[in-house]
Amino acid sequence: MDEYPDKTPFEALRYLTGECNYGGRVTEGLDRRTLMVLLDDYYCEAILEDGYKFSPSGVYYVPTHGEYASYPEYAKSLPQFPDPEIFGFHQNAAITKNLNETDAILNAVLLTQAQAGGESSDQDAKVNAIADNVLSEVPLPYNVKEAEKKYPVRYEQSMNTVLTQELSRFNALINLIRGSMQDMKKAIKGEVLLSPQLEVALFQILDGKVPALWLAKCYPSLKPLGGFIKDLKERLSFFQIWLDTQIPEYFWINKFYFTHGFLTGAL
Repeated sequence: MDEYPDKTPFEALRYLTGECNYGGRVTEGLDRRTLMVLLDDYYCEAILEDGYKFSPSGVYYVPTHGEYASYPEYAKSLPQFPDPEIFGFHQNAAITKNLNETDAILNAVLLTQAQAGGESSDQDAKVNAIADNVLSEVPLPYNVKEAEKKYPVRYEQSMNTVLTQELSRFNALINLIRGSMQDMKKAIKGEVLLSPQLEVALFQILDGKVPALWLAKCYPSLKPLGGFIKDLKERLSFFQIWLDTQIPEYFWINKFYFTHGFLTGAL
């Protein structure tokens, strides 16, 4: 405390904790300021009083001074599942948490059910049918070389570059989707091994979900499998018309794989 003669003991402790202890990890100036403000609730004169509350609800407070055994008992009395207020969040933050937990539980139940219930042959037939439908719905990759000839890189027209970049991105996704469906059909026939990644994708398809294998190399999407394929077809059709005719008079911004690239090109 002698090193900070111009500060009260609590101000010095707050400075040591916020600036010295956590300062090396919290490097942004405004974040450091926020941290110091949060520490005001814990390093203050009022904390010396019994029953000082750390949160508006009063659930978290300074325990009454007593014997050592009283402190573990106080810790045991705290909620097993803390409310968002202890983290400085609004109560509505619990809605997101509960939705995520419910979604995780339902996904686990569906995954277990898909693995345990039903005849294997029935599941194989269903996956085969879905795979055939996907392969028929998702077209073959674009001819990027031809697109580059028809829409060459020009300083006067940045949309040419946007188009060829979008076609390359969609080609990677098309190849992934069609390749995984073909491999899945071969694995069902026993012609190739079913990899762990492909097995997870198989059960996700049975549940009507977009496989994580696709989403890892895909534009953001929250749609189920059927809606995803329909949306993908509309996106691909938009760029096919552009490729076959000319630059559109208006653009569907929600059809682009990488929207930021289009906005940069427009600027």
